[in-house]
Amino acid sequence: MSIDWNERINKIISKKIKLNHKLSVNALKTKILNEIVKLGYEKSDIIEKINNFDFGDDNIFLEKELVKIKNKYSKKYSGNELEYKVVNYLYKKGFSLDDIKRCYYEN
Repeated sequence: MSIDWNERINKIISKKIKLNHKLSVNALKTKILNEIVKLGYEKSDIIEKINNFDFGDDNIFLEKELVKIKNKYSKKYSGNELEYKVVNYLYKKGFSLDDIKRCYYEN
């Protein structure tokens, strides 16, 4: 009794979502897509499956990361340099620059 490819892709995607809590939604989607393509599945099928999954709210994770990084870097930097370091770190994590700036100035 074998599992068909749709079930395998869904199982892999749900497992990767549970294991990766440190990436933004876009970065996580890209990472999952690349990992599943490496396994030999068709890219178009994977994209369709990934778009059907619920990845949660990206803004909640952004706010948590922002507070954590801001507290960490505020011990070392201040002013514009602190803002630059925090924004740069979050941008590397895959968050959009507009979302980072909006969230940074709200907090």
